[in-house]
Order: sequence, then structure tokens, then C-alpha cells
Amino acid sequence: MKNFLREHRDDYIDATHVMFSTSRMTDAERDRIDKEAQQFVFQCREVLKNMRKEVRNQPLTPQQLEHHEGVIYLLEDHLRSACKLYSEQKAIRVKRAYDRQKLSKLESEVKKKAPHETEGAGEEPPPVPGEAQPSAAAYGDVPDLFSFEGWDENVVISYEEFQMFEEENKKLYEELNALSDEVKSIEGRVIEISQLQKVFTEKVLEQDEDMERIVHKLGGATENVKDGNEQLRQAMKNNAGFRISILFFLLVMSFSLLFLDWYNP
Repeated sequence: MKNFLREHRDDYIDATHVMFSTSRMTDAERDRIDKEAQQFVFQCREVLKNMRKEVRNQPLTPQQLEHHEGVIYLLEDHLRSACKLYSEQKAIRVKRAYDRQKLSKLESEVKKKAPHETEGAGEEPPPVPGEAQPSAAAYGDVPDLFSFEGWDENVVISYEEFQMFEEENKKLYEELNALSDEVKSIEGRVIEISQLQKVFTEKVLEQDEDMERIVHKLGGATENVKDGNEQLRQAMKNNAGFRISILFFLLVMSFSLLFLDWYNP
């Protein structure tokens, strides 16, 4: 997928087809690339997910399990890099297409105003004596923004219209910069989300290990409780026998004293 995207990068992000139809790739082909790329990413994620489940369900040694997990991680990392490349190309395509559409809109507005301007352009007012006539350089050169194919050379652009187009150009430039900043912000958020997912996965694995240790300790504690109960039962038996011995000793001593008292009045 990465090789395919790099091979068709120039044609994919080329937005000149919006006005000139000079691109070697049509919008339908670009949409098909988007659809196939999204399907490819979805299928790869499902395959990697199933692989991870199968690996965890198989009776493997810790070394084998670690090896398989490492291979799956490398595949996921390669897929993430391909997704990043596709996202970058998609953002560039959208940005350039938006730029070209704005320029095309400006061109159509100029062409609509051209007939009204050319009606009175045949006759020029006579110069006022003593007044300096402005030269073409006074207004500056018209930028390449209006050098489209099919441009009517007889169209005369007034200074007010030039200022209006210059303001439109500034607004368009600001909008494109805002779009570029938004794309960069989205990319940064995606990177942050991927990092958070990585940290979350590590924490989940650590909690799993902690749970296993706790279960092991609970098993040992249960055995200790059983041993303690057995020792308590044995101690209770020993205490009962000791009490019986003391009671028997006291009875014998009592009868002995009574006998001695009776024997020696």
C-alpha cells in the first residue's frame, strides 16, 4: 500500500483538473483509491486482530508468545505508517482542490463582469491638461492568479476590481493557512491518541500481570489460612486434655486431703 501511494502520489494530489483537466488521474480514480485504501486498512486490522487472538489461544512457550507478539506489533506499526502516509496525501489533495475551486470561482466572477467593462472600453476619455497620467506600473503587475487558459485579452480590470481580487486572494490565503493548521492539529491529535493507546495497552498488560500475582498470593494465603485453622483445632484439643488433667489432679488432691483428715482425727 505504501509503495502504491508513493508511486501515484503526484497524480493523486494534483488538483489542476478542477480548472484545466490536465491531470492524468480523474476524480473517480482518486475516489476509488480512497475506497480501496480504507477497505485495505480495515481488512488488515481485522486480520491482525484475529492473529492476536489465535496466538493467545495457542499453547505456546513464553518465548514463542513474545516472538509472535513482536511480529504482530511490527505489522501494526507498518500499517500505522501506511495510514499516516495516506492521511497526509488526502489532506494535501483536499487543500489543493479547495484552493483551485476558489481560484476557479474568482475566474468565473471576472468573466461575468467582463462584458460590462468592455462596452465602455472602446473610447478613452481625453487626458486632462497638466495632469500626469498613471502608468501601468502604478498599479503593479496583475499576478498569475488571473492567467487562466481561455482568458480574454480584451478584458480590462479596474483598480477597484484589482483591489477586490487582492482582498479575495488574501482571504483565500488565510483560509488555506487555517486549513493547513487544522490538518497539522488533527495529525498531532492522532499521534497523541496513538501514544495514549500505546500507554493504555502497556498499563492493561501491567494490570494483568498484577492480577496474576495477586491471584497467586491469594492462593498462598488460602493455604496459610487452612494451616492456621488446623493448628487452632490441634491447640484446642491440647487445651482440652490439659484442662482434664488439671481437674483430675485437683480431684485426687481433694480426696487425699479428706482421707488424711479422716485418718487423723
